[in-house]
Amino acid sequence: MGIIPEDLAFDAELAHAMETARVELVHTSMMEIQRSTAITWLGRSLASYERFLNTRDPRDLLDAETFGEEAMEHSSLAGDTDLVSRVANHFYATRQRTLVSAGLVVSPGLNPRAGMDSPRSDRW
Repeated sequence: MGIIPEDLAFDAELAHAMETARVELVHTSMMEIQRSTAITWLGRSLASYERFLNTRDPRDLLDAETFGEEAMEHSSLAGDTDLVSRVANHFYATRQRTLVSAGLVVSPGLNPRAGMDSPRSDRW
């Protein structure tokens, strides 16, 4: 059986990633790696929310959620509570604004049943 071209491309990409990692591991602390990774994932998340508002493609929303959770995970692995707070604030605020803008949730504090003649309207 011959070598598949996709395997060669993957092997070359992996070799490059390993060489980059070898250098990074010598010069960068684990905390810095996790911090950088968290910020990169957060950027992907916020860009995906922005893209979702333009496309209304649910895959963009799913990507935004997935990337945001990765950002949260890596910020916690950095061991920096300020970073965790900053990532969480950006992620959840952007998420809320996006969902409200898209009409998928009601803005906090707004009662969608206000003025209705339903006896249950006060439960919201």
